[in-house]
Amino acid sequence: MTMTLTELSEKMKSIDFAMLATQTVGGAIGTRPMSNNRQVDYNGDSWFFTDDSTLMVADIAANPEVNLSYQGSSGLL
Repeated sequence: MTMTLTELSEKMKSIDFAMLATQTVGGAIGTRPMSNNRQVDYNGDSWFFTDDSTLMVADIAANPEVNLSYQGSSGLL
C-alpha cells in the first residue's frame, strides 16, 4: 500500500511514541522511545529533541543513518 505524506501524517498523529534506533560506535543497535507529542505536520522530516550530551547524539554524529518506527494499536497501515 502506498500512502501520501498527508495520509502518513494523519496516521502518525494518533501514535504518540516512536522508537528511534541508531548504530552505536561499537556496532550495537541502540533503540530509544521518542515522543512526537502528537504534533505532526509531516513534510518528510521527523524532528525530535534531546540533550546534546546523550549517547544517541554521538551515535547519530558517527552514523546518521537511523530507523524510526511507529506501531499503533492495529499497526500503522
